[in-house]
Amino acid sequence: MYSWGGEVRDTDTHPGGTGIAHCRPQFIVPEAERVFGILAERNYLHRLDADEFSEGLAWVWGETTAIHPFRDVNTRTQHVFFNQLARDAGWVIDWSQIPGDVFAHARTLAIVQDPSGLDALICPNLVTVEDAARHDRLIGLLNEHTQGFTTRKAVRDPAVLDRELDAARERRRALPPVDAFGYDAPPGGDRGGPRLGR
Repeated sequence: MYSWGGEVRDTDTHPGGTGIAHCRPQFIVPEAERVFGILAERNYLHRLDADEFSEGLAWVWGETTAIHPFRDVNTRTQHVFFNQLARDAGWVIDWSQIPGDVFAHARTLAIVQDPSGLDALICPNLVTVEDAARHDRLIGLLNEHTQGFTTRKAVRDPAVLDRELDAARERRRALPPVDAFGYDAPPGGDRGGPRLGR
């Protein structure tokens, strides 16, 4: 990155090859104060449902794109800032579902039209922080599982392994009976064999 990458620019800029101008340098600070003042008044988009949050984020993202305060690192700065803002408001954006070039195009259109393209890309790909954390934990467990199968441990005594396996069988037998459809079986009822296809 350039040493001046995060400094407020003093030259005119535009998205390459579009003919669209970013905010003129003398208006950058007052426009930033206006946009981030509105964001503060809206409590940084906290306590909003997915639709409201997405619309608010799309608006502020579009406005920030139009301001384009730096000569360089605007896109990277926006991604870091708005992902943190989303997380603080209880949301995570699933970027794996949003093509980068389409999002860049929506940002450019937000300068001259409206932020509806940004909203259309963000809203269906919002995940609550809680769901994202559960997903991350699941992926972590799957990774640990894979490592456990691919990493050989020291050879253990077969008698110890038998005891651990017997203990696992006892824990399994202690689980409440479940019928073939996943419902609790009647007390003393037959389990009906293995539950296939669940």
